[in-house]
Amino acid sequence: MKALRKVNKKNLDERKELIDTEQKYNEYAKTKTNWFQSNSIQLESQNWVELLRPDFEQWKLQYYTWDQLKEFCNKNKISSIQSFKQVAGKGRVPNYQYILSGMYNVPKFYKDINTILYKEHNNDFF
Repeated sequence: MKALRKVNKKNLDERKELIDTEQKYNEYAKTKTNWFQSNSIQLESQNWVELLRPDFEQWKLQYYTWDQLKEFCNKNKISSIQSFKQVAGKGRVPNYQYILSGMYNVPKFYKDINTILYKEHNNDFF
């Protein structure tokens, strides 16, 4: 992982695209000899974005916190992954792949986007 962080640091400095999601990591690992796919790697938090982005702490400030994202989904009555994907990547709403890659996860506390989607019929969260 240190090698990949070096690559990302260089790409960040050169303003190139980063390998910053689990999906991008798996695609990159396929091109390398002796690199494991993500399902063979145990991360305590399953936060691939934090692992891969050298600027994670500063980078995450541009997006809603988990509680703000929950409020956003409630206020805008976003009730499915499909409707979430329509707003993902716009404004302060992170790209869906970042959420899947665990950008909000911390050790022993995994966050699932389904738990914050608005439920129309009873005005409550799942």
